[in-house]
Amino acid sequence: MFSCKNLLIAIFCVLVFLFMNPVLARNDDGLALSITPPLIKNNVNPGQVWKSSIKLINNNSYEIKVYVQVSDFEGGPEEGTVKFISVDPQSGDSGYLMSRWIAIDLGPISIPAFSSKEIPYVVDVPEDATPGGHYAAVMAGTKPGDDSGGGSKISISTMLSSLILLSVSGDIDERGRIREFSTNQQVVQDANIDFAVRFENIGNVHIQPQGEIQIYDFWDQEKGKILINHNKETGNVLPGGIRKWNFNWAGEKGFFRMGRYKAVLILSYGQQGRETVDRTLYFWVLNFKVLAYVFGSIIFLVLMIIFLVRRSIKKAIIQTQENIIQLQKTKDGDKPVKIKQYQEKQKRGNKMIIFVVIVFVIFIGGVFAVNNIINKNKDIKVLQKEKTNTDLPEEKMEEEGDDSSDIMIVDIDEILNKDTQVENQEKDIDDKKSDDNIEIQGDAQEKKEEKEKIDKDVSIQVLNGSGESGVAGTVADILKTSGFKNIYTGNASDFNHNITLIRHTKENVKTAELIANLFSNIVKLELFDNQDGLVVIVGKDFK
Repeated sequence: MFSCKNLLIAIFCVLVFLFMNPVLARNDDGLALSITPPLIKNNVNPGQVWKSSIKLINNNSYEIKVYVQVSDFEGGPEEGTVKFISVDPQSGDSGYLMSRWIAIDLGPISIPAFSSKEIPYVVDVPEDATPGGHYAAVMAGTKPGDDSGGGSKISISTMLSSLILLSVSGDIDERGRIREFSTNQQVVQDANIDFAVRFENIGNVHIQPQGEIQIYDFWDQEKGKILINHNKETGNVLPGGIRKWNFNWAGEKGFFRMGRYKAVLILSYGQQGRETVDRTLYFWVLNFKVLAYVFGSIIFLVLMIIFLVRRSIKKAIIQTQENIIQLQKTKDGDKPVKIKQYQEKQKRGNKMIIFVVIVFVIFIGGVFAVNNIINKNKDIKVLQKEKTNTDLPEEKMEEEGDDSSDIMIVDIDEILNKDTQVENQEKDIDDKKSDDNIEIQGDAQEKKEEKEKIDKDVSIQVLNGSGESGVAGTVADILKTSGFKNIYTGNASDFNHNITLIRHTKENVKTAELIANLFSNIVKLELFDNQDGLVVIVGKDFK
């Protein structure tokens, strides 16, 4: 049965694990006591003796006596709390626990008013300690534990703890995965949305995932970034545990900010070798009130135009039918129909049709103007496309210009000489193909000679410099397919490399050029003599 003592201790250590400030306890009588540090992390070896200490601070105007005890703990609920557990001292296997390794003075310890006291302790790591994480807490209070009567009488306001996270060297398994990356809703009215991230530790040592959530709009432009566990010691996930974080992002509001957004979660973890995992989700920002107003206005205008056009056409048809009937009823000797009056009526009907058409054209122009404002961010892409078009051969541009200017002119001599021009063009094409074949054969011979100078046994390091999961392995597979043997993968020092880079020595220039030709994107070559072999840093431009 879970005792009152363990319940009270667990509640206090929730506060310790969440906040890295010195922990302060105060009871109803005004007693104040603080402990530092609230969290200790260290790496040890089997058989090592490690010494450390905690500091207790008396913030009262009188002397107090403090009692100390050591307890084991394990991961609690996903919000980052811990759960204290009791272990039978006679049990053989304690898993990730380590309370039996710690020797400390249990008190009572006197601390004068407005003073502090260092309390040393020793951690004796057994020779047969299992590799991975081991955890315990040093707890201090103003009252000793009382195991009689079904539980301790220690008050929550006078109990503090300092958590100890040790990593024993050996067969360390640092593995984790993203269990969940979600939003509270797929469609939001304004650019204000909540994200939930759940990360699971499936290794045997505590890990602290660090990363960010990058948010992009429908133009693929970054609109926000949420940092996760940067510059802090909290956020550790114990072995077999799951940690959950909740984040909120508020973007810019406005009609032109609506659309489909993308959120990319990138997390890195591990001390032995940094690993990266990522997840992507999409959501919509749609203000239905604004959309209802805009589309309602458009529908109203369209219906009005349709109504006016149909009314004008119907009126013109009726008028025409009446005129035809009058003409048919005209008899010999009757007064002739007044043609002039009939023509004036036709002109009035035509004016009405022209007015409706003008209104419709103005409406279409307004729609295109709004569309141009919405697409103003596409100007850069359009300019780039126009720049590409300016690279066309001058001959082709001249031919297109001639076609546009000679649409209405027919040259009889050109038609008579058409067969002769076609034969000359075919002859020129055959000559050009033969020249291209000679050049291709020459290039193939040169490439063959260059391949003979390439050392495919050279050591190649492929480093992930983009932050995208799996790109280093993909490049390594391409190199292996091309015949290279000594290939090693890993992560670069950072993930801010926008362009793929190959560092080479003077002896491996030809090899670097060959590897660069294997990429579909542009690769930068850099001479770097202070290294062995080649280093390929895969950038964000890799496809």
